[in-house]
Amino acid sequence: MMAHRALIARGALALILVLAFGMSAAPARGHTDPEPLIVWTDAGTGKVQQTNPSSATPISVDFATSDEEAVGGQDYPANQEGRLYWQPGETWPKQFYVLIYNDTVAEPEEDFRVTLSNPVGGTVGEPSMQRVRIRDDDGGPFTPPESVHPDTPGTFRFSSDVSVVDEDAGVQILTVLPAANPAEDLVTEVLSEPTSLLVDAGADVMYVTDPGTGTVYWVDAAGTMNPTPLITGLGSPTDLAGATDPDPLMPSFWLTDAEAGKVFRADISYNSPPSLDALVELLGPGSGLIGPTGIAVDADGDRMWITDPGAGVIWQCALDGSGLFALAGGLDNPGGIAFVIPEPTTLLLFAAGVLLLRKRR
Repeated sequence: MMAHRALIARGALALILVLAFGMSAAPARGHTDPEPLIVWTDAGTGKVQQTNPSSATPISVDFATSDEEAVGGQDYPANQEGRLYWQPGETWPKQFYVLIYNDTVAEPEEDFRVTLSNPVGGTVGEPSMQRVRIRDDDGGPFTPPESVHPDTPGTFRFSSDVSVVDEDAGVQILTVLPAANPAEDLVTEVLSEPTSLLVDAGADVMYVTDPGTGTVYWVDAAGTMNPTPLITGLGSPTDLAGATDPDPLMPSFWLTDAEAGKVFRADISYNSPPSLDALVELLGPGSGLIGPTGIAVDADGDRMWITDPGAGVIWQCALDGSGLFALAGGLDNPGGIAFVIPEPTTLLLFAAGVLLLRKRR
């Protein structure tokens, strides 16, 4: 069982595709055997979302063929049907095939339909039906396929609403996209570009960085975000780290500002709502940092680690920023980092695919 000193989730600012970076939220005070939650930020949509991983179950959907101009038993097998299954964690499309019968008669194109129904673990979206157009290989005319229906993520649907197959091909493969595990918006407000999360279980709050506006917000356990940012005026707050044990309250957390090339400590006063006592600059460009992104802290050991893609370095220093030195250098693009203590004695540092193993003495 690993005792996690810091749980962080961070997003990359330069991604073209939207990626969700998740973290496991610690139980709130006074709760008994709470349901686990995975909370993540989505920089592409500006959302903070959550789901319950223990609720993940297999999902499935039926498919069945039906005639249009093409006739089952003559042009393809009649009444073909089946069910497609996805196990928890499977997010890729599934395929099935329908045989196509060949003949020597010249005839125009003929269609049959394949329809999705009876979903379990999701809903049927669009396109819920794919028309399979059999192109005659004996001289019949060819009509280009219809336009693809707009995609509806989060539902069972075909990859397109029409496909074309030559009569002599013998088989047509159809692709079905799965519904995703349910997710809900934890924070109703849409932020500019949320990337990193830090949970303070002792106070039942979490902190969210928004590099798009140079701010850090706080959110309570119910998902209510204080409209007044906790911290403002930053260049690009990128990552957060702190000791997140439920007791005592976390009096401070540390954050990186990639645009300004700085590392700060935020001292928190737990009023209602929490407020910022002080924002202390610990490290700046003059210390050797170029563009710090990831950060992890060992509050008990008075040390922290910082990834710096601009310098290709993982830095280590004390929690007050003193004693800075390069723990690892010559890296290509170090990104996220986490500090974990597996029992009994091994210290693990993960950073951008770099694994450093050191025995504690």
